[in-house]
Amino acid sequence: MENAMNEDANALVEEQPPSVPTILYLLYGQDGDGAHAYEIANHMRVSVWGHHALRVGGRQFYTAFAQDTPAKYGNPPQPEDPAEGVMLSAATFELVRPGTEKPWKFVGGERSVGMYGSYGREIRIDPSRLMVEHRVDDKRLLLAIPTVQTSLAGDSEDFEMSLFSFDLPDDSAERKHAWRYLGSVLTGVDNSRLCKTNPKADCTKWSGTFEVVPAPGKMPTLRVVKKGTTIDDATGSIRTVGASDTSVYVYDQEEKHYRYK
Repeated sequence: MENAMNEDANALVEEQPPSVPTILYLLYGQDGDGAHAYEIANHMRVSVWGHHALRVGGRQFYTAFAQDTPAKYGNPPQPEDPAEGVMLSAATFELVRPGTEKPWKFVGGERSVGMYGSYGREIRIDPSRLMVEHRVDDKRLLLAIPTVQTSLAGDSEDFEMSLFSFDLPDDSAERKHAWRYLGSVLTGVDNSRLCKTNPKADCTKWSGTFEVVPAPGKMPTLRVVKKGTTIDDATGSIRTVGASDTSVYVYDQEEKHYRYK
């Protein structure tokens, strides 16, 4: 009965979310004439890459995740820096008037949730996998979003779960919203396309099952149980992955980030 009550308490009311152009304007302060992605100052490209509806502390929220690519200067602009990723942002709304013409209240926008990736390449959702939501306690939630990165040569893909935490907004505080990017967990690698261009290459492919190991009142431990093939670090040859290859990630309280254990 308690589980059923908890499920009812976390049930979402369906409402049409704010539009993408509205979200981008609220975050970046520049109108894109209705576009869902556009450039602002210094060739920075802004776009919405994901969204999520959630219920925490008896309140329903909708968040749109956006990104802006690094600024480029000069003519022609300088090449992308391998150490520079895209800046992730979040616009959060609370459902306060369901069933009306204006059901959502804008809670606030965060322009610097965290830096993702390299070479200024935009974050990209993997539609073949589902998001994972884990409630840490009554006021905090962990959200894992499936993302994928393709190598610059286009012959390899890294599959990840990009991690975010959400803390219940405090209306009395100056900062009324609290999304934070916590890093990414590698859940698969596929470089099989490399063999099409280089038959002598060692092509491997592995995928992993993403698991959340709860810890009451604390950020959970994360595991990736793998299957497939990989390159052996000792011999340099292809081998099948096994139980010893399971990856474990723990939350670093000081760094506010997940790290490989």
